[in-house]
Amino acid sequence: MFKTALFAAAAAAVTLGAGAASAQYAPMDMSWAIQSQMRNQQMGDMMAYQAAMRAYAALARARAEGHPFNGTFVLGNNPNTFGDGGYAARSARQGRTAYDYDQRAVRGNCLYQNAYGQQFYAPC
Repeated sequence: MFKTALFAAAAAAVTLGAGAASAQYAPMDMSWAIQSQMRNQQMGDMMAYQAAMRAYAALARARAEGHPFNGTFVLGNNPNTFGDGGYAARSARQGRTAYDYDQRAVRGNCLYQNAYGQQFYAPC
């Protein structure tokens, strides 16, 4: 009995003696952060919608012009796309670009043209 009375007195002293020093502050107003997050989400949704509508309009325009479409919007990567001749042309173009970089940047050659219109690389 004495122990419970002592415990109750100690608990009352702690509760009543807390005073202003240990009082909690009022809850912080975080409505600005929530509103900012909601605005950013809304802006992102709007930008995604606009990008999708631009892609859809480009697809509709391409189909109206009679171009086939393979479903990826990758131009010139497949023989049935509306690029510049499909994979073979793209591969050849990339090969020429790599060769040109090797000749000009790595080896320091210049591109020349002879009287017949043929192009060749030679030291600058």
